[in-house]
Amino acid sequence: VVRTPLRSEKDFSILSEFNPAIHTRYVSEALLQIRRTMAPEKTLIGFAGAPWTVACYLIQGRGKTQFTEVSVWEARNPIELSNALKELGKATISYLESQIDAGADIVQLFDTWLSQMTLPFFRDHYIPLLNSIFDAVHKKGVKIIYFSKGSRPYLGEFHRLTADVLGVDNHMNLPEFDEKTGHGFSLQGNLDPEILLKDIGLVRKETRKLVDTARRLAKPSIINLGHGVFPATPVENVQAFVTEARSLWI
Repeated sequence: VVRTPLRSEKDFSILSEFNPAIHTRYVSEALLQIRRTMAPEKTLIGFAGAPWTVACYLIQGRGKTQFTEVSVWEARNPIELSNALKELGKATISYLESQIDAGADIVQLFDTWLSQMTLPFFRDHYIPLLNSIFDAVHKKGVKIIYFSKGSRPYLGEFHRLTADVLGVDNHMNLPEFDEKTGHGFSLQGNLDPEILLKDIGLVRKETRKLVDTARRLAKPSIINLGHGVFPATPVENVQAFVTEARSLWI
């Protein structure tokens, strides 16, 4: 919940004051502690919300499934909205850089609400912003994953992205996604999280099918879910997914 939603370019200028060493120091401290306890061959993943998705919450003022305020702003003044997102993008870069400095081996950007954006805005304004984040991470010598949900309408433009890995939601199969993005990326995904709510035997079966599909892709993939884990998910089902995937994949 944002007590005072950000509804103008001037409102977003407050993000120029963001300093991860002050405002999110606890994240860096947590990563440092985790890194010290991890085996050196393990990978520590940092993450942030992508500018559009975070802006949906900042502009609307609370979590929703439809973000009317950002849609109104985009229609009214796309240039101003783009400038506001750039401020958020700069803060996102600082946030990810601080995680890399604290030991993150790779970082991921989550764009759960990309589907709320129009294709022209994505093409003309958002791709350059995303690439500025990806390129800043690359300058730190680290690779980046970009996950977007409901991305089917935008896939024809994804070849312009400079991310290393694309996360795939559970609404498309991996081969179709790979083809529509020109076989240019490693993919991450994309077991339906709802399967983890069901019988453990089904979890193992669907995991095996996913691994078999991923093996046929143009580039190496990361086995994962198509979105987040539901709160009611049995822990043993998550363990079965991981164990099954690792036994077949590694």
